[in-house]
Amino acid sequence: MKILIVEDDTDSGEALMHLLLDFGHEVLLVMNPVQAPAASLGFRPHVAILDIGLPMISGYELIAQLRALPALGTCCYLSVSADADHEVALQSERAGFARHLSKPLNVSHLLEELALLAPPELS
Repeated sequence: MKILIVEDDTDSGEALMHLLLDFGHEVLLVMNPVQAPAASLGFRPHVAILDIGLPMISGYELIAQLRALPALGTCCYLSVSADADHEVALQSERAGFARHLSKPLNVSHLLEELALLAPPELS
């Protein structure tokens, strides 16, 4: 599965990228959220994992930009945040995220969510 990660924290982003690579996924890590729409067009991810607390634009703003791209019409979105507040999960759902996960990420839960979001041809 092709997974886009947009995370501004280098350590978190690289750790998640390497974890997903180890599980056989093709991964694109974008550290600057402003560059994510252009980068995703060439990559065409099946799933995008977006940090909510990004600099310059929030994960909520970024999902709106990505969902407006016709080439990403079938992409599913996961939000991640260090804030485990129930309101963040509700706001993520309203913004169009399929799921919200709290940091630190539970690896088993993340892999289960990715399996649920996998396109039928990859399941």
